[in-house]
Amino acid sequence: MRILILIICYYLIPFQLTAQSDSQNILPSLKLEFGETRIINSQRWEFASVIIPTGASLIVNGGSSIFHLIVRDSLVINGRIEARQFSSDERQEVISIPGQSPLILKYSNSNLGGTGGYGGAGGSISGGMGAKGTKDYSGGGGGGGGRSSYRSGVNNYPGKNAIDERGATWGGGNRCGGAGGDGVLRNPNGNGGIVFLEVIGYFDGTNGLVDVSGSDGQNGLAGDQPSSPNSPYGCSSGGGGGGGGAPGGQGGYLVGYFKGTIKNYPGVYTNGGKGGKGGIGPQYSNMGGTNGSNGQPGNHGNVFFFTNK
Repeated sequence: MRILILIICYYLIPFQLTAQSDSQNILPSLKLEFGETRIINSQRWEFASVIIPTGASLIVNGGSSIFHLIVRDSLVINGRIEARQFSSDERQEVISIPGQSPLILKYSNSNLGGTGGYGGAGGSISGGMGAKGTKDYSGGGGGGGGRSSYRSGVNNYPGKNAIDERGATWGGGNRCGGAGGDGVLRNPNGNGGIVFLEVIGYFDGTNGLVDVSGSDGQNGLAGDQPSSPNSPYGCSSGGGGGGGGAPGGQGGYLVGYFKGTIKNYPGVYTNGGKGGKGGIGPQYSNMGGTNGSNGQPGNHGNVFFFTNK
């Protein structure tokens, strides 16, 4: 009797392990409904099938640098995949495709923010210069100059020059001139993401869209209005220059590796974001500050498709 029990146990244990292993190999499926918007983390995912119908959107939440979607049976994109608002750090990512050289995807913040506008002159007193934009921010506007007849002109001061993204102060101890408008920082999460589609079976992107475009830069702030020449201080002053616009975010990348049948490819947005508009330099007679310049647009991303045929 004891020998019989041992024999039964011996055959049951391997059966149980095999059954568990088979259940672990069953992949889930992802199916969105018409009009549904679903958020998914940016990481490596593996599904049996993924269906995104017309009117549905799969929004990739920034996290891992690469959204790697592996689909065994069929991937249908008739709706939209959106991967935007990703890190604006300068970096490069590497994707390996069988039979191909490593694919190197670069993010480079080579586009600059706009330069701040000049501060307006206060009579014969000059306004300050705007700061130049950098890859990290747009320049602040220069301060307006101020000429005062109060106490024999002891408050005659030129507008300050802007140094970085902060608008410069006005000229004159009695705030005759207008302060420059602030520039703005690059959006820290303004780049498009990386979407890597690895499809073993059937792929259909008819009327679908993958959007990895960069975000637009913020607008620079307006300079302050100059004081009225009819003020108690008898000021003749210029307005502050406008702050420059922020640089736009870089477009991302779509990489596709297709091993099976392809019906249609989806549309793709990889454009960089627009640069922000420069802030206004307020006008007062002929003593207004000048507008800040616009930020430069972000660099475009790219699309790479590979087939195993």
